[in-house]
Amino acid sequence: QIAFTCSRQHPRWGYESYSELYIYDFKTKETRKLPFSQKAFSPTLSNDATKLAFIEVDHQNTHYLVVVNTQSGKELIRKEAPYNHQYIEPYWDNNQIVLIDFINSTNQLLILDVGTTKMTPVSEKLPYNIQTPFLRDNNIYFSAARTGIQNIYRLQNGVISPVTNCTFGGFNPSLTNTDQLLFNDYTAKGYRITKDT
Repeated sequence: QIAFTCSRQHPRWGYESYSELYIYDFKTKETRKLPFSQKAFSPTLSNDATKLAFIEVDHQNTHYLVVVNTQSGKELIRKEAPYNHQYIEPYWDNNQIVLIDFINSTNQLLILDVGTTKMTPVSEKLPYNIQTPFLRDNNIYFSAARTGIQNIYRLQNGVISPVTNCTFGGFNPSLTNTDQLLFNDYTAKGYRITKDT
C-alpha cells in the first residue's frame, strides 16, 4: 500500500484549497479516501499499514505530527510543533518516525518513539537545507546541501557523514531490503535512479 495526498479547491472560494489523504492498495487496485484531515501533507504508513502519520497544518499555520489508525480513523498521537516551527517530511520505520523541524532557516532531525510518544532531537540545528529523511536501524539517510550541492548523507551515532558525491545533486535516498542505497542522481537529462556502489 502507498499513502498520498491530492489537492482540491473549495467549490465556491477558489483561493481556498484542501490537501486530502488517500491510500492505494496494490493488491486490490483500489484507492480509498481517508477522512482524517483536509490540510494534510507528507503521509507515511507504518510497516504493517495499520497506522498512518502525516503533517497537519491549521488555519493559524500551526504544524502537527498526527498518527491515526487507518481503519477506524482513531487519532492515536498528536504532537504540536513549537511556535513558528514547521514539521516536514516524516518517515516511518518500525516503531519510530523521523522528521525535520524547520525554524529560522535551520533544520533539525527529530525522532518520535511511537510507543512512548516521546520526541527526541537527534541532530544539531543545521544551517543548510535537508530533505527526505529515511530511517533504517537507527541510521538516518537524507539529502542535504551541506557543500552547496545536494548529496546524500548519513547520520549515525550523532555523526553526519557523506554517502554520495554527485556532480549536480543527489536526492530521495532509500534502502532496499538488502540495505543497498537507491537515490535520484540529477543529470543533464533529468533525474535517474542510481544504486550506490
